Formats: sequence, structure tokens, C-alpha cells
Amino acid sequence: VHDSEESLVHAKVCKIKMAERPGHALPINYAKLNVMYDQFVPQKELSQEQVYWLPAAEIASQSSTPTKHVAPFVHTRPVKSDVHKKILLEKKNMQIEKKNLLITNECLITNSIANDICSIALAYNLVVPPTSDSSHCMLEELRTTCDKEDSKVLELEAEILKKQQVINDAEKRCAF
Repeated sequence: VHDSEESLVHAKVCKIKMAERPGHALPINYAKLNVMYDQFVPQKELSQEQVYWLPAAEIASQSSTPTKHVAPFVHTRPVKSDVHKKILLEKKNMQIEKKNLLITNECLITNSIANDICSIALAYNLVVPPTSDSSHCMLEELRTTCDKEDSKVLELEAEILKKQQVINDAEKRCAF
């Protein structure tokens, strides 16, 4: 009953269908396999003792996880030449600032000297006593203007001292 005509026909049909199927299994070519074995070394599983004594670098290289792409090194700090150029530029700016401060300082000194001369002239008038009562009012007016001028002189001198302090600070920064 095993070799009935119907079963033989069915076997032929199955054989034809299997031949037509994609991915048909071919017999193993051992010659090719031996050549590949010479080129590639098969992986072997290590014993627990061998794994224990392996260095950490070898264990990491044997991991099955994919390696991460290493990004190229990016310079985050400025290059030495850029820093040097920046320092030179700052030094020139400080020198210009110093010259401007010296010019304003000279202007303040000339104003202060002019006010000193004015106050000296007014003080001379105060030393000479007036001869009449009408000049007494004039004397009071001169005293008030003299006081105003003295306060202006003091303000200008204070401003000069501040400017000189700024110049000294700028020179200290340029020295570094």
C-alpha cells in the first residue's frame, strides 16, 4: 500500500514543488567549508576560570554590544596664537584709554589752575578792606562767589584724583 500509484504521483509532485521553491537547500560543499575554516577562526566559549583571568580590555573587546562611534576631538579652548592676538588688542585698547584719560586729566588741571587764579584774585580783594558801606555788599557777594569757586576747585581736584586712580588701575591691568 505504500507504493501505490497515487502516493508515487504525489511524491513526484512534491519533489517538483520542492525544486521550484526559493531557498532550496543544496547539499553542503565541504571543500568550500574547509577553505573558509582556514580563513576564519571559529569562536569558542571560554571556561569560567579563563574568563576570570582575562584582562578587562579583552573582555570588553569580546562583548557582543555594538561599539559607539567616537566623535573627533573638538578644541573648546582658544589656540595660543588667538589668545596672544586678543591680549595685544586689549593692550592697545588700554593704551588708547590711558591717552584719553591723560587728555581729560590735562583739561581738568587747566580748569583747576584757572579757578585757582580766580580765587587768588578774589582773596586779594577780600584782604584789602573796603572804604565804604556800599562796598561791604560787594564784599559779601565776592565772598560767596569765592566760596562757590573754591567748591568747584575741590570738585575738580576730586575728579582729577579719580581719573588718576583709573589710569593707575589701567596700567596695572596692562602690566599683567
